[in-house]
Amino acid sequence: MKSWKRWNLALAIGLVAAGAVVPAFNLLIDPYSVLGTAEWMRQGYNVNERFRKVEHLRTHPGEHDSYILGSSIMGLFPPEVAQEVHPDGHWYNLAFLAGTPPEALRALKFLKSQGQPIREVMFGIDMFAFRKLDGTGSEPWKREHPMVTGESWTKWRTSQILASTFMDGLEKVGHNFNKQPRLSFDVDGTGRYFLLNWDREIAADHAAFIARQITGKHNGDGSGPKRSSVAFIQERFDELGELKQWLDANGVKAHFWVNPMHRKNMATLTEASIDDFRRRVTAAVGEVPDYSSRKDFCDNDDLFYEWKHFRPVAAAQIIREVLARDDGMMIPPGHEIDSPKLLSQR
Repeated sequence: MKSWKRWNLALAIGLVAAGAVVPAFNLLIDPYSVLGTAEWMRQGYNVNERFRKVEHLRTHPGEHDSYILGSSIMGLFPPEVAQEVHPDGHWYNLAFLAGTPPEALRALKFLKSQGQPIREVMFGIDMFAFRKLDGTGSEPWKREHPMVTGESWTKWRTSQILASTFMDGLEKVGHNFNKQPRLSFDVDGTGRYFLLNWDREIAADHAAFIARQITGKHNGDGSGPKRSSVAFIQERFDELGELKQWLDANGVKAHFWVNPMHRKNMATLTEASIDDFRRRVTAAVGEVPDYSSRKDFCDNDDLFYEWKHFRPVAAAQIIREVLARDDGMMIPPGHEIDSPKLLSQR
């Protein structure tokens, strides 16, 4: 009987200890930099921008009134360039990794409900954000700010403390052992993130970087890519249209355009899919500049990190062009470039 009691006690202690491992790990590591319990550590690769950026803006009311919106591609856009072209605004990069139009709209609606000004926004449209994708998007690092969704703070914090984050936590630990950070999220400053390791590699040998990241990948053997069609989700385009309608209804100056894609990425898509995408974008937001038709962007390896993400130097060029075009002005001296085609001109 005594041995049975000892077994039950040992089992109970083991279960309690096992149950405490997950919250202890999350509180110690804070994998997504949302709990504020591991400020001594370097950021990980999956900072929860949906929480951190909204929380920063919420606790610094009135510091910003103009926003860069979109997905990870837009997260690389430098707000200081927009500030240079439109100095009357106070710009912040409010893009999210894997961000979607409804997430951007919910964040803006929340800021407005808090009495914060929303003067101007820009949104670069990426084709692959409108594909048929698997997954629910419920990962802990994507969980939106509770005041945006109406969730209770207690429930939100509990979900973060009890989340299964082992692999992301290990990545954050590994990042701290790197001699230099591989990337950095400037949430409390400009809002954008920096791909520091790639920037260092480019500075050291840009040609070698291009060979490794772009020309040497996939079809580096010289074989041609196989074109495939894309299954788009109309709901995503409807959500994009809802974002534009809300901005118009609230007197917010909005700039939309289609982002450039590297030529190797474009070569994997059928012309029918590309044309279908452009038609749907036009139906959602009207005629916008189409940088996916610009060879000076899409064919220039120097402007890309890899097939999907282009570098901030290209982003800065787009900002100057789009803002100058919408102002009916000339491109600033030293930044002259051909005007992008409109979708309706194709």
